[in-house]
Amino acid sequence: MGHAKKIIEDLQKDSKLKPQKVSESYIEMVEFFPLRPITAKKQYEAALQIAEHLINALNENKADEGVEVYLQTLTDLISDYETKMFAAADVSGREMLAYLMELKGLNQTDVAKELGGQPNVSKVLKGERELNLRQIRELAEKFKVEPALFI
Repeated sequence: MGHAKKIIEDLQKDSKLKPQKVSESYIEMVEFFPLRPITAKKQYEAALQIAEHLINALNENKADEGVEVYLQTLTDLISDYETKMFAAADVSGREMLAYLMELKGLNQTDVAKELGGQPNVSKVLKGERELNLRQIRELAEKFKVEPALFI
């Protein structure tokens, strides 16, 4: 008897669980690209490609519940990999402000209104003053980003 079969038998005895029905399309997808933690860039790229195809199939109503369940699990695995591999670096509100200003080609005068005057902009950019809640809200609105970027 295989190891998995023994575990399943023990589970059925101990917990009174019954085998669940799984759609054939789900099994076919798992056989094609098994659902397991993504640990390498090649796996990640393949998972993204598969997810894109499945999303397109679902949008064209060419998929079923098995494909939907598979896609949901696959996207969770993709998200887990992205969280580990692409974790955002800690960036201060001051650094984010400087970056966004540079990105948009703005100078201190352009954001003076949101920070209560050009001297405040200068102090914030030099790290002499922290952004307050009102300033964060106004900057988020100006740059059309989430306020959390400045915290």
